Amino acid sequence: MAKTQEIIKPDDFLLSLAGQAQKEAAALQGGQRVQFPYLRIKGVQQKNRTVNVVEVVNPLVRDDKNVAQATPFESLRVVILAHTPIRKLQYSKPQPGSGPKLVSELFSVGPKKGAVGVGTAVGGVMAWEEIEQRWPDGFERDHIPYGTNQVKREKLKAQSRHYVIVGLPEEAREAAGSDIAFISLSMSSTYAISVEDASDAEDIGYSLLGYPRKDDPQGHKGVLHQLVNRPWQLGLEAGMDEEAARSTPQVAIWMNLIGTRIGNVPTPVHGFELGDELTRAELQWSHDAQGRAIDLLKTIIEQETRDAYPAFNPTHLPRLAEAAVASDWGAVGQALRLGAPQQVEIVEEEAPVAEAEDLDVVAAKVQAIDDEFPDEESLPFD
Repeated sequence: MAKTQEIIKPDDFLLSLAGQAQKEAAALQGGQRVQFPYLRIKGVQQKNRTVNVVEVVNPLVRDDKNVAQATPFESLRVVILAHTPIRKLQYSKPQPGSGPKLVSELFSVGPKKGAVGVGTAVGGVMAWEEIEQRWPDGFERDHIPYGTNQVKREKLKAQSRHYVIVGLPEEAREAAGSDIAFISLSMSSTYAISVEDASDAEDIGYSLLGYPRKDDPQGHKGVLHQLVNRPWQLGLEAGMDEEAARSTPQVAIWMNLIGTRIGNVPTPVHGFELGDELTRAELQWSHDAQGRAIDLLKTIIEQETRDAYPAFNPTHLPRLAEAAVASDWGAVGQALRLGAPQQVEIVEEEAPVAEAEDLDVVAAKVQAIDDEFPDEESLPFD
């Protein structure tokens, strides 16, 4: 009688080695790219109605059509570990004889005020204020709009997004192949800029960093601002005085991630709700995970910079990434200028641009709304 083969389920250790093997293979090919799990919101049909789910996407596991594995959850607990605002000019470009490719031509990290952009679109580096003055309507490009297979030529503007790295609960780690994941947030999910009517002010409470509106007597605000005056129960139970534990650390509380509409957005976006605090054991995990989340965010920033401007001097990438995660925006600008010196001639819009591989990162597609930052006065930056 044939002996039944034992089925061995890969654990975190084996999965980490598999990821290491992928990095080693990429290095041998001369292009060390990073792939990572990410979370997106998707509407699915259930019993003649559309239900919004949170999908955990693992780009390292693919089917025979090369589609990444996506596991749906009705909602998902996450811990906010690291986040930063970015802007980038990225689009699907038609390729003769093959499918479309994702192209990146411009990237900037940090708040728009005083920011510096880098990319082939501007021939090196340029102050974001000057970019907007030179190209107020964007850059004219051939591209394939999301959801279609038709080539369209029009002016494209840089997207404003907010990059977030979150810690995942046990129930999602196998699906993700990791205990941390990436989210690319629209400005609706970040600042609730799509809330235009006072009747929708309650929606601000689902955003990450939304600010109270003058016409909202209840003063709804985003989840991270809600933590500022929320007592940290675990700290109080540990004997801290009320002054020390008057705020709850971001890494010490679960957020319930849902798909929801915030204001007048036409499609569901990422929404956050305050959940339960982490236990002492979970807090030790999140503290460790935060270090790895910051490292992942640094790697993503370096990769986005290389994609937008392949000629960027790689020796300045670590300094750039370090300054970005530390929110040292002056040092970010210095690193960009050192790594990609200002060019005398600006690249013409029709010049060839460096093509980036499809990173499977922009799963949370830009919504059909004005996706720019709100007025500078309403942002928490100097």
